[in-house]
Amino acid sequence: MLKGAGFVMLVSVMFFLLGFMGVAAIGDGHGTAYLFVVVTAPFSGGDDIWLGLAALCLFWPMVGLMIALRRWAVCALVGAILLLGHYAGIVWLHLVGINEWSYIDKLFGPGLVILIPWLAVYVGMNMWFWRMLWPRLRELVANLRGVLRSGAARHPRKTA
Repeated sequence: MLKGAGFVMLVSVMFFLLGFMGVAAIGDGHGTAYLFVVVTAPFSGGDDIWLGLAALCLFWPMVGLMIALRRWAVCALVGAILLLGHYAGIVWLHLVGINEWSYIDKLFGPGLVILIPWLAVYVGMNMWFWRMLWPRLRELVANLRGVLRSGAARHPRKTA
């Protein structure tokens, strides 16, 4: 249990740091909130920073908890759904039109000090999440295929 709690704390701290780096990239109003908006998706996108902070404090610990408890099928599935919802939120923000494009180019100047570590941590953590979830999800799919092939789902036992 301690190992799982440590993992949840690690995920919480890492994504809180990513959010902090995203706020630092705003740079007194002359930078961009893009990094903060991405790490808090799908709960971000408006001018309400409090909703984004709530996402940092609630969403990412929930993701960490579901991945830590991945041995239970429902937790592995919920963890994958939460991550996919996060990615869908990022896509949605781009489709709706994030009004930061004129400022994002500033990240490629002095902002690289923030952008490179941010990308490394964000991508690395997400790859680690899927590395832990993927074997369990494959096992779930294999079990589901076995049930469907055996016909147990189509022909339940008759009880007397």
